[in-house]
Amino acid sequence: MTRFPPCCHAAAFLTALAVSLWLCGTSRAQITSRFDQNDEGWTMVDLPFSSSGPFTTALSNYPSVYSPTNGNPGGYIFLVDPGSSRVFYFQAPAAYLGNRSNYYGGALSFDIKREHGSLLNFVDLVLVGGGFTFFADAGAGPNAGVWTNYTLPLSEAGGWKKDTLTGATPTAAEFRGLLGNLSALRIRGEYSTSSGDTGMLDNVSMSLPLPPALSVGRSLSNGLQLCWNSKTGTVYQVQSLADLNGKSWTNIPTLLVPGNGSNLCTVVASTNGSEQYFRVVESP
Repeated sequence: MTRFPPCCHAAAFLTALAVSLWLCGTSRAQITSRFDQNDEGWTMVDLPFSSSGPFTTALSNYPSVYSPTNGNPGGYIFLVDPGSSRVFYFQAPAAYLGNRSNYYGGALSFDIKREHGSLLNFVDLVLVGGGFTFFADAGAGPNAGVWTNYTLPLSEAGGWKKDTLTGATPTAAEFRGLLGNLSALRIRGEYSTSSGDTGMLDNVSMSLPLPPALSVGRSLSNGLQLCWNSKTGTVYQVQSLADLNGKSWTNIPTLLVPGNGSNLCTVVASTNGSEQYFRVVESP
């Protein structure tokens, strides 16, 4: 049986050439909150109900309320509107914050459910960090009494705006800068101006960008051609391993390849019939 190392995606196994190909990102970690045991450190904050959007600093803080059942599935957190003239948001714990620059190009996903009142259109997401504040409209508001999933890219392509929902689109460098020092992640919980309205949150995940698919271009007289979809501004390192029980992958010094935003190919030298494993990782 072919064994796959942790965090890597198997692209092909070539028995005739005795070569295995892998592609792996710098890390496949995913930060998640399923709320199956407790509130996982999430809290609630009030932000101003203003035409210019929420400000950076929260006005009030509340403990989240945890329910072990009726989530999507399992447990969830919620808050009944405390009755202020502000808008309340679920605020992420420290596990989501700090240097998250490697999550650029990944995604933020969550499930929302609301009860009571007519739908309020407002800012759905707030990210703060690196001297920036980005806002986003996640899409059409959730229907009452139904869990609705939202997923937004963690990049300038995700519809994010600077300072207000009508602000400028952040650049890639600005988005990386914010994620590199992320100090607040807030998801709207209030979707109505009616008294007693309730917002519920479940299944939050912050995921890294998916690695591109790695394929064999063709066999050449001097080795094997490897190809993958690359990103501009990303440098890729080809690595090799003779035995999956080996201690670590070895960089092939001559195969540090800059991405160009399209299909990228390079050649690894022939292994003369011996078994060899290859993978491509994003270089730090």
